[in-house]
This record gives sequence, structure tokens and C-alpha cells, in this order.
Amino acid sequence: MTKILETILLTGGFDPLHSGHIKLINDSKNYCDHLTIGLNSNEWLKRKKGTYFMSFDERLQILSNLQAVNNVIDFNDDDNTASDAIHKSLDFAEKVIFANGGDRNKDNIPEYKIFNSNDRVKFIYAVGGSDKKNSSSVILKTYYENMTKNKTLSNTKFDKPWGSYEVLLDGDGFKLKKITVKPDQRLSLQFHKMRSEHWVIVQGNALVTINKNETVKSVNDYAYIPINSEHRIKNIGKDDLKFIEVSLGKYLEEDDIVRIDDDYSR
Repeated sequence: MTKILETILLTGGFDPLHSGHIKLINDSKNYCDHLTIGLNSNEWLKRKKGTYFMSFDERLQILSNLQAVNNVIDFNDDDNTASDAIHKSLDFAEKVIFANGGDRNKDNIPEYKIFNSNDRVKFIYAVGGSDKKNSSSVILKTYYENMTKNKTLSNTKFDKPWGSYEVLLDGDGFKLKKITVKPDQRLSLQFHKMRSEHWVIVQGNALVTINKNETVKSVNDYAYIPINSEHRIKNIGKDDLKFIEVSLGKYLEEDDIVRIDDDYSR
């Protein structure tokens, strides 16, 4: 197979495709005539967002039919990087231009450390402009908020890499969740700027960390997490850990999470 001279590579979930993506795709063609999309998997989206909006096959079909896109590839994103997409692109192109949006630079992309000494790979930044007017996260957050107002999301299960959670009740200034953590898994070390939380263990055994203080909790035990307190919970038992979380505050959405350490690189 004869290799093409050069391709520009964009990677992401594109879930859902929006105007910011279109600008990114169109601007990429200013750097190279051949555009490759490295499309992230459903599992990557679940690790990043908890679930996916459109399946891989649906996203693949949409992107493949865009006039500006020359080809779409799948790749192994188990390590949460686009390294395999770059390797795959090097199989059919002599040179690869790895394009990044406005919020990325060589200091915060792991691919740079792997390929910066490879003269067949070039990195470019701020493609599509630095003003991020739209994003998949914003679209889904708005959808989530609108559905929550109508109580449609009650008892809906959201998968996470460590387990899952269900919103049982969502009211004015409070939210009630049932959270399940798989054996030997733990949530990120995090804090919230806008809410406090109350945890009640209903099944299993947990190691609870609050501001560096660690305690073992089991059924009927309770933990209080004040606003801005660093906290984490780990399942230290052989069965699923289940606990009820009551959040209290003026703002209770998922983007009020500041992660300090995370096993899943979110």
C-alpha cells in the first residue's frame, strides 16, 4: 500500500457533534489537505463522562459523511491517550500533524512526551481558535439540567469506571443518590466548592478519606463532608459497596467537582 505524504489527525469523542467541532474540522484543512479523525470508543466516553450520548457506530457514520473528512479510524484508547491513533496514522502517512484545540499545549498532552522526538510527527495547537464557544460537555450538561428539572432522570443509572450512581430524588437545594462502588475501586480525591455531602453506608465496607483523615466505615456508619473538604471513598470489601449520598447546596451539578487525584485520568 502506497503511503500518502501527510495527514492531519484530530481525535476525540465527538459526542455529540457540534458547531465547535465543525470549526475545528474546517480549520484543520488549512494545514493539510488530508484529514483523519481518530474516534474515541464508547468506553473512553464512559470513563470521561459516565456514559455516552451516541454510540461509536452512530458517530462513525456521521463523521464519515462530512465532506472535509477523508477517513475515520478507531484506535485503542485504554490508556486515555491518542498514542495508538498516531501510530495507526503513521502506517498510511509519511507524516502526521497532530492537531489540538485551544485549551491544549505540549505541557498537558501525554502524546507530546511520546512523539516529540519523532520527526514524522508534528504538533499544532489552538486549531479552531482559543475561544471555546461550545462543547459536548456543555450540551449534555444543559440536557441533564433540563431533564432533571422535569424529574426525568430520577432512578436513571449512570455508569462510571469505578461503579455507578442513581439519582433517587432531586429537589430545591438537595439531591439524593444511591452510589455503588465495585470491589477494590475508589472515587477520585476531590472537593466541591458549592455543596456539602452526607454519606450513609448501606452495604459493604469502605475506607473514607476526609482532609487526609482515614476511617473504615461499614453498614449504618455515617460521614459528613463539608464544602471545600478533600474527600474520597474506596471499596475495601469483596462485594459491591453501596452508600446513600445527600448533597446540600445552591448548586448540585456534576461539574462542581475539583479532582486532585484520579485513578482514571479524568
